[in-house]
Amino acid sequence: MSTLFMTWLRPFFLLFFMLNAFHAYADSIESRPVSETPKRAEFQQLLGKGAELIQAGMTEEAIRTFDQITSFYEKEYKNSTSKIYCARTPAESLVYMTTEAAENAKGVKNPKYKSAVVFSPVWAEAYYLKGFALIEQKKLEAAREALQRALELSPMNAQFLIELGQLYTINKQFDPAMTVYKQAEEAAGFAHEQQKNILIGHALRSQGYILIEQNKLEEAVKIYGKALELDPNDGRAKNQLRYIEQLRKKQKTN
Repeated sequence: MSTLFMTWLRPFFLLFFMLNAFHAYADSIESRPVSETPKRAEFQQLLGKGAELIQAGMTEEAIRTFDQITSFYEKEYKNSTSKIYCARTPAESLVYMTTEAAENAKGVKNPKYKSAVVFSPVWAEAYYLKGFALIEQKKLEAAREALQRALELSPMNAQFLIELGQLYTINKQFDPAMTVYKQAEEAAGFAHEQQKNILIGHALRSQGYILIEQNKLEEAVKIYGKALELDPNDGRAKNQLRYIEQLRKKQKTN
């Protein structure tokens, strides 16, 4: 299985998943973070427009759309004395505020910031989707920068972590990819309830792919087994297990 093959399997379902998440977020009072984000409704519409442009193959236009959002927030909060996070769920908001409180208690707080605030995910999602579009354009370094900025704002966002892992995978940087996929598996616990298993499954299958590339077939089998425990109907995990069997047979005959 080549990394080129992996690029054809990039998770476009995540893009559709993102579009669904926009509507779920807008409609759910329960998922509101600690502080409201300026222009959230307006920019949420722009995110949806940009995502549709990516689907249509109009990545340059999509990037310009996302840049409208990120430029506004970067200018608006350039001199902020608050550490800013973006979260999709109350659980994700809580982990950020708890982390800040723990750092304060240890005396390791960044002196630049007097407090922390959690906004809606719009700002971070604009960087994520920009990174997604840049990967489509094969502008991998620019994509990495966009995804890392998304993760500065939302370090426990499993979806962002998986996309960064995809980038490392495309570059055959398998060790950092594996690290990021494991982080994504953990971070999925802070996602919306209906999205947790989708994200965990994707993180597990991505780990399995790396293990196959590293010829660690026994470990890969265990990982895909975990994915099937999560979802016994996971066709992609089943396909990968069949592929591993083919590899084993081929190795025996050589």
